[in-house]
Amino acid sequence: MEISNNITTGRNYSDGEIKGALQQVIRADQKDPGSRPLSDYSRVNEQELFAAFIFLQLKDLGKSLASRFMTKYREVSPELINADPSYGVYESVRRALNPLKKAYQIVNDKTHEFRRYALGKSQLDSLKDEVHVKRVTEGKADTAVRALKTALEKIKENPLASDAELESFRNKNMARRRED
Repeated sequence: MEISNNITTGRNYSDGEIKGALQQVIRADQKDPGSRPLSDYSRVNEQELFAAFIFLQLKDLGKSLASRFMTKYREVSPELINADPSYGVYESVRRALNPLKKAYQIVNDKTHEFRRYALGKSQLDSLKDEVHVKRVTEGKADTAVRALKTALEKIKENPLASDAELESFRNKNMARRRED
């Protein structure tokens, strides 16, 4: 089964869809995931949003595809995030997405668009070619971690990442992989 560009990447997801996806990602990232639902004041970060937007786009292609992604993500994320919180979510997404690309013959253009959308929409600070788990810039308003309510408001304004931003993002993460 080949999956090509049969959906429009970049649709606007509802707050409820985003919260549900974030809940899946956050539970997967924890060694002992609790069942406490997210509230408007729960803290979320750019890496969690990045993974959630990848999950949502896969879900648009099919629930079984999204389920397989999340199963693999749950398998690899606790260890990777524990080893390197600043890079673990990106690597977890990569490791969960790659087998699906092969098994479902998802074309590279589609995964490129998934990443462009996820990178752009997940931005909470001014560093557009990175996703962070903590504040890395000066200034109260420019932070990679926000309350869920504030993050959802910010997401609505965010465009897709440019090709240059995505390329820079990939290069930075590839350099980290080579360091390992």
